[in-house]
Amino acid sequence: MKKQYSIFAFLFLMLGLAVVGVRTPVQAASPRTTTTWAATGEGGVDVVPYVRVDKKALFVDFENFNNTIDHVYYNLNYNRRDNGIKGGVEGSFFPSVAAYSGSYNGKNYIRRELIFGTCSQGVCVYHPAKDVVLTVKTYIKDGKVAQYTKVLSFPQDQF
Repeated sequence: MKKQYSIFAFLFLMLGLAVVGVRTPVQAASPRTTTTWAATGEGGVDVVPYVRVDKKALFVDFENFNNTIDHVYYNLNYNRRDNGIKGGVEGSFFPSVAAYSGSYNGKNYIRRELIFGTCSQGVCVYHPAKDVVLTVKTYIKDGKVAQYTKVLSFPQDQF
């Protein structure tokens, strides 16, 4: 009888552990980006930049679109670290027709990859960048507010 009781207790204990499970500590979620920047300006689309791992480009997520936005213009300027020559890239898009790149915390975003360098026929020549500044202008459809401008600057140690 004692043996049956021991087996029953052992099985009950195992069943209890299976139901409760082994608890693992909960870790904080990783931040969306580890890139740091300072920004001036308010309003318009939200801008979330990411320095690419190899530091040869900047990914930029644009989000928080609404039906009053006509188009978004962006301009990336930098100085080359090796010779001081200025470089940059600019572009624009219409959120009403652009395809979303993804969603983060329920917000759709449009992502652009802005390369520090030049590319032609699939071959890129990269520039070591410093003094990186991204300007983003949000243009409104009704024309009452001409634009919202945000200027983002980045610490040198990220490039």
